[in-house]
Amino acid sequence: PHPGELARLLGQEKPLAHHALVEAAADLAGELDLTVILKGGPTVILGADRSVRVNSTGNHGMATGGTGDVLAGLLGGLLAQGCDPDEAPALAVWLHGRAGDLAAKRQGARSMGAIDLLGKLSRAFRELEALS
Repeated sequence: PHPGELARLLGQEKPLAHHALVEAAADLAGELDLTVILKGGPTVILGADRSVRVNSTGNHGMATGGTGDVLAGLLGGLLAQGCDPDEAPALAVWLHGRAGDLAAKRQGARSMGAIDLLGKLSRAFRELEALS
């Protein structure tokens, strides 16, 4: 969820401060034994074991309708291909953010949408493979 969605999930009327959001998301992950991806600048991945990973990719242009759906589809696709469930969220978030960075560089963050991320995913995958 993004901060507003997490606040609603927790029954809060207003988004919490960033540190309180991360703490609440970590509590939720531990309580429900799952991974929470707290979208934002930066996106934070919180594991059921209270692990915290902070993503280094992404930009404000990704705060548009449909980009979360791209992330969900990317994560589902990685899991369907047998990616380690403990690693898949961080991998999906990095790829998603990198595709967003590439799209923003090409056309500017203000004018990009979810479809633009899709168009840059193959390059993000190639860059990741080059790092391995």
